[in-house]
Amino acid sequence: MFVFLFSSILLLPISAANLQAVTVVKTIPVGSSPWGIAYDSKNEKMFVANSASGTVSVISTVSNGVVATITVGATPQEIVYDPSNNELYVANGGANTISVIDGATNKIIKTINVGTGPLGIAFNPHNNEIYVTNFDGSAGDTVSVINAKTNSLLATVVVGSGPWSLGYVSTNHDIYVANAYSNSISVISSANKVVATFNVGVQPWGVRFDPSNKDIYVSNFGESTISVISASTNKIIKTLGASQQPYAITVDKSNGNVYITSAYLCTRHCAKLFVINGGTNALTTLSYGGVESYGIALNPSKNLLYVTDIYLNKVFVVSA
Repeated sequence: MFVFLFSSILLLPISAANLQAVTVVKTIPVGSSPWGIAYDSKNEKMFVANSASGTVSVISTVSNGVVATITVGATPQEIVYDPSNNELYVANGGANTISVIDGATNKIIKTINVGTGPLGIAFNPHNNEIYVTNFDGSAGDTVSVINAKTNSLLATVVVGSGPWSLGYVSTNHDIYVANAYSNSISVISSANKVVATFNVGVQPWGVRFDPSNKDIYVSNFGESTISVISASTNKIIKTLGASQQPYAITVDKSNGNVYITSAYLCTRHCAKLFVINGGTNALTTLSYGGVESYGIALNPSKNLLYVTDIYLNKVFVVSA
């Protein structure tokens, strides 16, 4: 059974420094405890994994309304879009499976068995493969690799302790895995071998690459910092204080801005987003009126962010 990690988390004080309000365009009710979110650019839809209800809500980014609800496996968490086949891959943490959804029809076309407690998921366009973190270490700390052409399990890679999320780095075609329990990053090559491991902050959860500056950003949930890493050296070049348990990350490739959610439970509707300027690596804190933000995705054509609020069971549409 999949277990959440919140029992030992220290709630840190909120800093008002450099705080800016942003425009909320709309709030969209979805399923229970929405977690991950992914943008289907071809069909102009957002797919939201509702972890407590075992469903995926499909949002039209034209109308900003829910147009379909898909039943998937137990405890769906992160979700990724593969533009090469127009399919969405959902990591079902409580079912040890991946649900494959056709982006055009909103139908499940296949279910793939993976390791125990699948959580994070990413697409590598270089080798056309899907990578899934298997978080439950009782069966080993691994990443499952799926062939996206055949939707079949291809390989299993051993990584660090408590693999959480992962991200693709386009300069070297590697997958970077955030190991939450060993406070490290495992680097998996496109040949599906671990080629490097290096330390970051405490309890890293999110990892994303910014192609505009060739830096990698890691959200260290356990110490409320963000590690900025050079993709060419795998060395930390800067550590940013984020004040409120940073979690999921998305990058605006048009301007290099990096957006990060805060998984801090803020009961007075004071949840935050963090934005990092990719040119200067300066951090700004944004207030959007949510309670506890988890997943985040960008609609680049409309310059809008979609943020899942796991406490309110809503998606906030925020101007970027």
